[in-house]
Amino acid sequence: MKNLIIIIILSLLSCQNNAQTKTEAKPEIKAISISIFGGRSTIQSRTYVITKDSVLYDLVTHHRAQNIKKSYPNKAQDWENLLKSIDLEKFKNAKNGSSYQETDGYDTEITITTTKEKIIKLNGEKSESWSKAYRQLISIYFKEEKK
Repeated sequence: MKNLIIIIILSLLSCQNNAQTKTEAKPEIKAISISIFGGRSTIQSRTYVITKDSVLYDLVTHHRAQNIKKSYPNKAQDWENLLKSIDLEKFKNAKNGSSYQETDGYDTEITITTTKEKIIKLNGEKSESWSKAYRQLISIYFKEEKK
C-alpha cells in the first residue's frame, strides 16, 4: 500500500512537470488593418483590412459619390513579407502617439488581430516596430488602390 501511494505521488509530480515544460503556442496573426482618418477640410477615411487571403479597401469621403469599397485577393508573398516585418511583442509595447486631427491632420491606426488578442496602436511613429509595419503596409498595399 505504501508503494502504491509513492507511485501515485510520483506520477502526479511527473504530470505537473510535463505541463509546466510545454510552451504556449505563439499567437498567429489573422488580420492586420490600417486606417488613416481625419482632416477637417477633406473629412476622409481610408482603411485596409488585410488577411492571408484577401484585402478589403474602404474609402469614405465627405462626398458620398466618391466613396469606394472593394476587395481583392491577397498575394501570398505580400502576406509573408508583411508578417516578417512585424514583431508582435515589440508592436504590443509600442506607445500610442498624440492625435494630429486638432491641427487638421490625419491619424493612423494599425490593428493586429491574432488568435489570442487584438492590438491597436494609434500614431506610433516614434516606435520602430510600428513604423516598420507602417512602411511595409504602405509599400505593399497603398499602391494597389490606384489600380
